[in-house]
Amino acid sequence: MVRFWLSFLGTLAVYFYFSMSSFYGQYIDNPVSTFYARISAGVLNLFGYGITVTNVTMTSTSFSMSVANGCEAVAPMVMLTSAILFYPYGTFNKKLKGLSIGLCIIFLLNLLRLTSLFIMGVHARDWFDLFHVEFWQAAFIIISMVYFVLWLKKSNS
Repeated sequence: MVRFWLSFLGTLAVYFYFSMSSFYGQYIDNPVSTFYARISAGVLNLFGYGITVTNVTMTSTSFSMSVANGCEAVAPMVMLTSAILFYPYGTFNKKLKGLSIGLCIIFLLNLLRLTSLFIMGVHARDWFDLFHVEFWQAAFIIISMVYFVLWLKKSNS
């Protein structure tokens, strides 16, 4: 377990150090944020929001929102990936299946986060900051931890 914790925390330290580099911003953060902005706008446009996307910014006639660094869900994906891969028990196939499901959950959760925040920005701007800073950050942490614990239980059975 010591090796697990050292590997897990070491990976997170390397990721957070790397995430401050201009390379990360240009080649990872910006393309991923642009992708999320386009997908989120596409979903919202299905409901008539009339959103246009320029780089990482989603704009309608009544609200504009950028998918900024940290809002692209890469950090929770790195955390979950390193936790599952470095966990000392479980077969590679169980780890691969767990990662596939977990990363899909985080992707969909982030899509829900971005679309719900945009809707709040349009219809309930007073709630935007509370949900952006408090609710969704806590939800990501809790859901990722719960998923990892459930994966642990299933992979060890």
